[in-house]
Amino acid sequence: MKKLLCLTLSVALVLSLSGCSLLLARVEKSAQKVPAVSDLVPSVDKIGDIDETEGLNKTIVCPMEDSMYPAAHIELKEDLTFKMQVNLYEGFGDILGTYEEDGNGDINLTVTEKTFEGYSGDTLESFKLIKLNDTSYEIEFDGLEQVGAIHSGAVLSENE
Repeated sequence: MKKLLCLTLSVALVLSLSGCSLLLARVEKSAQKVPAVSDLVPSVDKIGDIDETEGLNKTIVCPMEDSMYPAAHIELKEDLTFKMQVNLYEGFGDILGTYEEDGNGDINLTVTEKTFEGYSGDTLESFKLIKLNDTSYEIEFDGLEQVGAIHSGAVLSENE
């Protein structure tokens, strides 16, 4: 009886040890390799390839008197693109494009796409945001007086 008990315990011990070694082998196999430092840090040759241009990341809004909806709001994105939503009185239209800042903090915007036609401003090709202070801009449309509910000279403020 003692021999049978010893034999059973020995077999159990051998099986559990072999199971642990198999588990360790699987864990080591599935462990990820650490990338080389050269993969994480760009070489001196590649530093010039990094795009250092970073745009603004803010939304500015022009409120509309006696309305819960704004006349317009503009999202300036970090990739130097923008999306302007304009109140058309009968709905909203989007104006999409690119922008760049000049040395004075003013922003020049170029329109690439509009989602509306037949409304005032459907011929807009470019406009400018003139910086008044760190959070406010005056809008100036090129060749137009008004786009939807927003007129040239309106003040847009940063959305907080």
